[in-house]
Order: sequence, then structure tokens, then C-alpha cells
Amino acid sequence: MGVDEDQGLRFFCLWRDKRIDQTFSEIVLAFQYGQACQAHSLEIGSLQSFIIDINAVMLIIASRIITLILILALTRCAGIQLISEYDKEIDIAVTAFQKKITKFLISLEKNIGKEKPEYRNNTEFYDEIKIDLSAIKVRAAAIPKNEITIKQINLLIENVSNLEKLHKLGITPVDIPPLKTAFNTSCTAILKLELAKKRGKH
Repeated sequence: MGVDEDQGLRFFCLWRDKRIDQTFSEIVLAFQYGQACQAHSLEIGSLQSFIIDINAVMLIIASRIITLILILALTRCAGIQLISEYDKEIDIAVTAFQKKITKFLISLEKNIGKEKPEYRNNTEFYDEIKIDLSAIKVRAAAIPKNEITIKQINLLIENVSNLEKLHKLGITPVDIPPLKTAFNTSCTAILKLELAKKRGKH
């Protein structure tokens, strides 16, 4: 590789790393904004403002995910391996988690007002999904160049923590739709990145 090519590669790597860090900061800020909206709504006793604002948050997150995928594609074209290879086990585990959390939220929604949805009757479920996410994170951490996926899993773990806190306070029917949306958005982000890795192999 010539001097000009080597300098160009270094410049590209610096730009790439800076852009990815910036994009992830924007995604984290978007999630934090959504959580702040939820906290504010709980204080005033209504989730109406949160339901409105979550749509804007999802659009921001979706656009940033697209940015990441484009950067990954550009990196592949440049012959640089920026990120880990596709991992089938993470793909399967996150898909299974999404089904499990969705089933749980649907059950809560159907049985609100009864004894079954009360937090004290669901502590075992929270223990179980925390173990599931811990196992996913451990696997992700064992794979080189997998920092992006680890950050996404951490956001999912934070969402579970927020759900548990809300459940302790008492979940109402209007809480369920935005909760479903939040978890679907987090899981979709992880799965989209894994599929982008998979496409990048070919």
C-alpha cells in the first residue's frame, strides 16, 4: 500500500469511528428522551404525551440505524472489517426474547384489574428475562468487534429495568402499547444490525 493510500485509509477510519460514536450518542439521547417523556407522563398521571412523543423518537432512532448500516456498507466496500461477523445465536436469542416479552405484555393487557398481572405474581418472569439478556450480553461480549451490539443489548436491559419499575408502580391499559413499541424498536435495532452483518459476508 502506498503512502497516499495509507493516509487515505487512516483518514477514512478516523471519520468512520467519529461518525459511529456520534450516531450512537444520538440513538442513546433519543432513548433517554423517550424515557424522560414516560417519567414525566407518570408524574402527571397520563401517558398521552409519551404516546405522541414516542413516534418522533422512533423516527430518530430508525434514521440513525439506517446511517449505521450505510456506514457499515461503506466500510465493507473499503475492505475494512469494522464490526463482528453475523452471529446466529444472538439473532435467535433476541427473536425469542421479543416473543417472550410481547406475550407477557399481551397477558398483562388482557388481565389488568385482576390478581394475575400484579407485580408480586410476576417476579419469576423478571428474573427469567434478566437471565436471558445476561446470557445474550455475555455471548456478545465474547465476540471481537461487537461493541455496537453490546450497546444495543444494554439499552434493552435498561428497558426491562424501566418496565419492572413501572410494573411496581402499577401498569394501566394505556401503558401497554408504548411499552410494546419500545421493546419492538430495541429488538428490531439489534436484529437489523445482525442482518446487516450477514449481508456484509456475501
